[in-house]
Amino acid sequence: MHSAVEYPKQFQDSPLGRIPTAWQLDRLESVSEFVTSGSRGWAPYYSDAGPHFIRIGNLTREHINLRLENIQHVKLPFGGEGQRTLLLPGDLLISITADLGIVGIVPNDVGEAYINQHIALIRLHHKKVDCRWIGHFMAGKAGRHQIRRLDDSGAKAGLNLPTVRALLVALPPLPEQHHIAEILDTIDKAILKTEQLIQKLKQMKQGFLHDLLTRGVDENGELRDPARHPEQFRDSPLGRIPNGWTIDQLRNVGDWLSGGTPSKSQVGYWGGGVPWVCPKDMKRFVLDTTQETLTDAGAAAGTRFVPPGSIFLVVRGMILAHTFPVCLAATRMAFNQDVKGIVPREGIIGRFLAHWFLANSARMLGIVTEATHGTKRIDLDDLHRQYIAIPGVSEQQSILAVLETHNLRLALESSQVAKMRILKVGLMEDLLTGRVRTTIFDGAAA
Repeated sequence: MHSAVEYPKQFQDSPLGRIPTAWQLDRLESVSEFVTSGSRGWAPYYSDAGPHFIRIGNLTREHINLRLENIQHVKLPFGGEGQRTLLLPGDLLISITADLGIVGIVPNDVGEAYINQHIALIRLHHKKVDCRWIGHFMAGKAGRHQIRRLDDSGAKAGLNLPTVRALLVALPPLPEQHHIAEILDTIDKAILKTEQLIQKLKQMKQGFLHDLLTRGVDENGELRDPARHPEQFRDSPLGRIPNGWTIDQLRNVGDWLSGGTPSKSQVGYWGGGVPWVCPKDMKRFVLDTTQETLTDAGAAAGTRFVPPGSIFLVVRGMILAHTFPVCLAATRMAFNQDVKGIVPREGIIGRFLAHWFLANSARMLGIVTEATHGTKRIDLDDLHRQYIAIPGVSEQQSILAVLETHNLRLALESSQVAKMRILKVGLMEDLLTGRVRTTIFDGAAA
């Protein structure tokens, strides 16, 4: 590999910055058969089956592969207007409204597919350019910069087709385009494969969590099987549960505390070292920091503390229309009036209780009501009346150990994806600018 620093005379200035002298600069329209966009009026043709209908949601900034899960379908399109936007493998797609400049390449296996007016279709000359190279280039820094700069500012921001046609692309020799595209495709495939594994692990966790919290684990650490060993289970208000587990109402799982908001006009109450939890903070399972903090005086004047290992639940707010936030306090914390704090009683591990609430979030959302002013809320009496099945402390620990093993694998895979994304950013910066070139293409070896 060689760089621009090593061979400065082999680089030239261009509107896109320094590029190798062996590269050319051209406009998209010059390497395309045509540039067009989809039409309005597709909604009446939506269907549960049939040809694919590609929308902006099927494009992703993570890579140039289309996202085809949960894709919309259409009935047979309407005449010539539909045929004009029939996609072919290798077509370049760019979003031209809303979230501008997201790039996708139509894969070989997409089948019959169409687009709407929010996406530009660029049919490339495949003998002149590698479509994957063009896709990676337009998704890279130079492509994104052009789109931000050329974004039409009007009543509705967007890109028009003349603007898309005028976008500049740097063109290495075709063999070099192929080679760079293969390198970036390889890392994209690795990222996508790991992302799919992470999604599968998350889906598995939901069912796994339910089974652990209803069937438990035996002395060998194995999930109990009520079909093979019915003698290990008994009837309860919650259905069949393991022998030895107790049934109780949520009101008895610990001390339920209400929070509050100290006076905002008292400057001395805010900006101290006490984390103050609001629903907006509750986006992580284990909570150790918050957006706002209190001084000790502020905390004493208008709220309550809970110790580490306590649970926070959102009981008021519009988020309850679709989500039941649950967090575990990693440190001593205060909280506001839209949140309830639970200090678990002896015999209940806080982390176990937090997982139980997450596993039963659908049941919690089922008791959400609406206040007179429209805000979603959970009545505390309704919440307290819910039943929970509680294993002994040692089994709670065993259940948590199984969960933590699964969570560790999720964390490792997520870390791997993060590292690959960082690697990809560096590769794109080097390869798409020609700053680093493989020896067989850099001209130095000739």
